[in-house]
Amino acid sequence: MVSLFYSSKIVKILILCKRFVWHNIFNCLKIGVVLYLMVFSSELIVAQNNDVQKFSPSILLSRANKPKNDTLTVWIYFKDKEAVDKNRSAFSLPPNSLKRRLKGVLENQGIIIHDLPVVENYVHAIESLIIRKRVESRWLNAVSVEAYVGNMDAISEFPFVRKIDLVKRLRTEIDDQKQKKLDHDCRTSQENMQNYSYDYGQSFNQNHTIRIPELHKKGLDGSGVLICMMDAGFNNLSHPAMENIHIVGTWDFVNNDSVVSDQMDQGSGNHGTFTLSAMAGFNNGCLIGPAFNASFVLTKTENTESETPVEEDNWVAAMEWAEYNFGPDITSTSLGYRFFDDGTGYSIDELDGNTSVITIAADIAASLGIIVVNSMGNNGPNPSTMSVPADGDSVLSVGATFVNGFVAQFSSRGPTGDGRIKPDVVAPGESVFCASPFDMGYVRLDGTSMSCPLVAGTAALLVQAFPNATNMEIITAIKVTSRMAHSPNNDVGWGLINGIAAYHYLSGKPHIIHQPFKNSSDLSGPYVIHCQVLSKEPLLVGYPHFWYRQGGGNFTLLSMRLISGDIYEAEINGVGFETTYDYYISALNTNGLHSVPENAPDEFFSFYTFLSSTHEELSISRMLVYPNPGKDIIYIQYNGVELIDELRIYAMDGRCSLILKNPQFSTNVDISNYNSGLYMVVARVGKKVIQKHFVK
Repeated sequence: MVSLFYSSKIVKILILCKRFVWHNIFNCLKIGVVLYLMVFSSELIVAQNNDVQKFSPSILLSRANKPKNDTLTVWIYFKDKEAVDKNRSAFSLPPNSLKRRLKGVLENQGIIIHDLPVVENYVHAIESLIIRKRVESRWLNAVSVEAYVGNMDAISEFPFVRKIDLVKRLRTEIDDQKQKKLDHDCRTSQENMQNYSYDYGQSFNQNHTIRIPELHKKGLDGSGVLICMMDAGFNNLSHPAMENIHIVGTWDFVNNDSVVSDQMDQGSGNHGTFTLSAMAGFNNGCLIGPAFNASFVLTKTENTESETPVEEDNWVAAMEWAEYNFGPDITSTSLGYRFFDDGTGYSIDELDGNTSVITIAADIAASLGIIVVNSMGNNGPNPSTMSVPADGDSVLSVGATFVNGFVAQFSSRGPTGDGRIKPDVVAPGESVFCASPFDMGYVRLDGTSMSCPLVAGTAALLVQAFPNATNMEIITAIKVTSRMAHSPNNDVGWGLINGIAAYHYLSGKPHIIHQPFKNSSDLSGPYVIHCQVLSKEPLLVGYPHFWYRQGGGNFTLLSMRLISGDIYEAEINGVGFETTYDYYISALNTNGLHSVPENAPDEFFSFYTFLSSTHEELSISRMLVYPNPGKDIIYIQYNGVELIDELRIYAMDGRCSLILKNPQFSTNVDISNYNSGLYMVVARVGKKVIQKHFVK
């Protein structure tokens, strides 16, 4: 409002005008009105500037539509921590937190400004103007409170208040929890009978696809690793697959108690049962999760009742509570948020890693050395459909694939608002086998909620194996050894993870990133093959080696040229006629050898050359491949007149797993040792080709 002082001045001016300039009273009135407007507008500008400085646009909009006695839930951000920073040495961290941080050589014994609590005097000063305090956040240097609309201006006038913003009420993007089928009978898959430490039962495919059994064979099970899970609650912890999980702490941030299973309160604990069992369940012959021997902190941050959207300060509170009470190595969150309860939400531009409060908190957690793993969401396949906090630049965001490694349509995509690739990686998220929250049985579930704990569990095995590796070193190892590291994209990020490859990379072995060469209609070449070799130690002289052959026979060694940095290339000269080329690459340093494909020379990449005028694909009806999907044996039946010259089976990454010269019209192929996935049968009949796909 305009002050009485200014109002009285304007009245005096008008009186003087009336006494001495009667003949020009109209002009005097105009002068008075102009002066009044100048004063009024100047005060509006001051107030408006104050709003710009202290109030977020969402606060201003919300205040405009509410009476003064209505309430708002807001974040009050403070300007500094000077009063507590002087006594930094008085604060301590849980031993596991300190140990984790010192891997990154943080200053002051691991204590940084984010660890210091907000200044108590600041909180006390605003207490008379709020209804109640909800969450006190060290990381944000803020408190979330409920307060009357009419008190907002008074709160903003404190010099130590930096900003006031709404606490977002977010709609969860939790999976639909589609139970594919209820499995009470855990029939053991025949694929588990050999070469594995455990009988994975019906959880074999989800583990095998990301190479978990090889890590288990090395004695890795998550021992000594602490994982915090933030979810909608955790029911049925007495399930046979979960009764031995080591739980060191629990807290329900929705209902403010220590019980994270269902009670007569808000929210359902079904979702947490699914995710926890996929990561840490253990019932030999039924279900085995990657990190079944890790320790867990379980927090309930999500209210699944549709009438009551989650509030972002619960998530922040859970992150900080876990850090200052336990010090987790990893957090796994199979929840994501994009839309607010009023129907609005984060725009694509706001998915920039720096806007949402929970993304900022997630990145702070990562800066403290925590491996923050989060599901992408299930709003695919359109671009930029991710949820927060998956947009964080230090968050390991996870999309979902089918068990064959192809991206699931529902899996949310990138890019972020600032153009970064997301997701970071993918893992199985379709028909994932997990414990039932309702009984002693099992269910299959779809969603990035299920791929997220598989990646977090893999990270736990790597932390156990390499306890001195930082969080970013673990994340880098997971990304650069994933299937699409040669050309990451916004559907799958760096691709399907490979736990054993990440292990070898962290152990110091060289790692080769390569995109297989494709078939060509150029008969003369040369065919240029590129690869990237990542190695912490210098490669031995002469490496990487490039081995190739043309038309079968023995492999010949070619030298690879260093092009730039860690990029190498080799050239194969064409022979001038249609034929098949096979090749593999190997690199060696003092820590060991790495080859692509991994089992070279028993496996290798292949491409064939053809004349475009003669390359005809015969009707696929002339060749049958059954059963499809196959399990142990497939039958390839050819119904043509001409003999097959050569029959090959390719994995979808270009590896050739079988070559048969002049096979019979009906051929049986043993695929019991094949990895699960999509394969292509290629039969060459003269200058013609038949291609047929099958699924293992």
